[in-house]
Amino acid sequence: MRLPTAFAHPRGVTLQWDFVKNPKEGCDGQAGITSIMAYGRLEVFYPDGTFKTFLLNEPNISMGRSTGNMIALDVDGISRYHMSIAHVDGETRVTDLDSANGTFIDGTKLESNTPRTLYGGEEIQVGEVRMVFHSFDETPTRPILVPEETTRRIEIKEAEFTLAIIEPDQAVSPGAHISAQITINNNGLESDRYTVDVSGAPADWMRIDRRELEVAGGKSGDVVINFKPRRRPDSTPGDYPITVTVRSKSQPASPFNELSASFVLHVLPYGGFGMALETRQVRTGQPFRLHIHNQGSAALPLTISARDLSDSLRVNVPQPRYQLAPGQRALVQGQVTTKRLKLFGEPRRFPVDLLVRSGDAAGFLAATRLYVVERPPLPSWSKYLIGGLAVAAAALILVGLAILFQPPSMPVINRYDITESVREGDLVTLSWDVENAASYAILVNGVQYGDTLPREQNSAQLDLPNITGEISVTLRAINNSEMAEQTRTVVITPRFAISDFSIAPTLLLRYVAQTVNLNWNVPGATSVQITGLESFSTAPLQSSYAASGTISVIGIPTVSTPLTITLVATNEAGESVTDTRTIELLDPQCTASTGDVALYGAPESVGQIVATIPAGTTVSVNAQDNSGGWLRVLLPGGAEGWGNVNSLTCVGFMPSDLLRVISVPTALPDVPTATPTPTLRPTLTPTSTSVMVTPTAGG
Repeated sequence: MRLPTAFAHPRGVTLQWDFVKNPKEGCDGQAGITSIMAYGRLEVFYPDGTFKTFLLNEPNISMGRSTGNMIALDVDGISRYHMSIAHVDGETRVTDLDSANGTFIDGTKLESNTPRTLYGGEEIQVGEVRMVFHSFDETPTRPILVPEETTRRIEIKEAEFTLAIIEPDQAVSPGAHISAQITINNNGLESDRYTVDVSGAPADWMRIDRRELEVAGGKSGDVVINFKPRRRPDSTPGDYPITVTVRSKSQPASPFNELSASFVLHVLPYGGFGMALETRQVRTGQPFRLHIHNQGSAALPLTISARDLSDSLRVNVPQPRYQLAPGQRALVQGQVTTKRLKLFGEPRRFPVDLLVRSGDAAGFLAATRLYVVERPPLPSWSKYLIGGLAVAAAALILVGLAILFQPPSMPVINRYDITESVREGDLVTLSWDVENAASYAILVNGVQYGDTLPREQNSAQLDLPNITGEISVTLRAINNSEMAEQTRTVVITPRFAISDFSIAPTLLLRYVAQTVNLNWNVPGATSVQITGLESFSTAPLQSSYAASGTISVIGIPTVSTPLTITLVATNEAGESVTDTRTIELLDPQCTASTGDVALYGAPESVGQIVATIPAGTTVSVNAQDNSGGWLRVLLPGGAEGWGNVNSLTCVGFMPSDLLRVISVPTALPDVPTATPTPTLRPTLTPTSTSVMVTPTAGG
């Protein structure tokens, strides 16, 4: 059973292919997909625009031009036995069989007879055929078997655990997997629980097999981090600084409860493009429209040409070369006319191949077929009617035809000037001097901008919002069926702006140890400064950060006003942009849950009782004593008292995360006193008393 699959272009062109079972059957295989275990599939794109998919379910598959191969590719530039694909010990490997033109993986040429492991998502180029390998195994497949001396170790003398990291051993292509391994060594005597966080790359690229694990005393535990950059144009190639942070949960108050390990993830670019005709058949002189799309993650030069299969046509592509940014699309327009005008006869249809070749190392060539229809103005039988007319009438007709088909004057563009560089959102100014033009058209990246302009106009301004990068602007001078064109290039520079600045959470509790996460992205920035966290945490922060990044800061807010955090970014030109975020603060609150709760003047159940909290009453707290058994409660009028932690139920935080006060008052003599009833206060203002603070998490 064959499973048809189709892709429809939004403007009406449809590409269709078959998904087949066996590599040797190709797209003509009649057998259905069975339960044979396949380890991957190979998508093959031929230079004539056709497409096939092969399931890989044999341990050894040969490919080449000879029919003796399991996958025969009868295309120029491919050797008789070009390459092989083998599945051994759970790995898929490709080997170039000493071919004449070589085998390329993601633009890199393979060494002959040397196997290369495939992980899924790689682009394979052989001759003029492009292939993409897809693995059916989504688990992290890159081994983490490296010599002991290549393992990096991270440790702090005072900490009770150390880290060992095995970094990724090579760069990774989008769509493929690569892994890193973190080993946590518990040097203490007691079992401990650890949390693992990873930052530095998009979250949907990373997968951690265990974000939290428990390690017995004197033992170690492993965490595997799998990286799989998405095979999308926005997967920017380059180096990504990855930070792995491991925190101990048993000693949150220790300043040495956290270790971090850093390494660089190298992401390679990948190439690929798509093409589609709006309509596959046009009349002579009617423009054709070809859509091209850079589907890779790096800038891609493309060249458009035509192949006349009948040697009867003239094909004109005014702009044959394009430079497309990742994900960018462009519209190619051209015209096809016949070399000889035919006055009599039936309509004829001519095939033309439109060829698109990439200008990268792969040099991939793709083609799509266009049909051009010529319709003579007079049918075949009319020549016999004209032949029977009188010589005089024939002479008049010939004179009239000569006048009718006299070509109009060709427009001549003497001058065409344009603003070569503008900022995003600014107007692009054009001016020209043209002879023999009846009207003008302006085309931006091959697409007409606005209405046709009258012959007396000699300048224009273009408003191109939300467009950046290099664009082409074409002036087309038109005189009936004749036209002339010139194309200029304009570079639109993005405005310097903050793309993203977010803070979480946006609400904190005073006097409680918490973590604030900041994330930002400022394209084009050379430095980023962040201020406003000084009153929240005493942990040292960097004076400057990269254009994009994520940081986590642990601290205890003690101020009465909201936290105001400001990001200031600067670019090479000295321009600055600023954004400010506010974190609201609330008092932590607890409720008397075991009946009436007595409050003492000191954190002990002797001495004078300064107040009593009725059962069910909610009060604000602002500290704990050094033992963690007493909480300091705020009373009306600014007074304070100490209540036993077991008599209070706190919501939204752990009492052990409260500000810890080392120096506390001693118990006063127990004398009779009135018992005031405190009222609930939504916020509290910290006193000016100087205390020593022991943070409960991360400093």
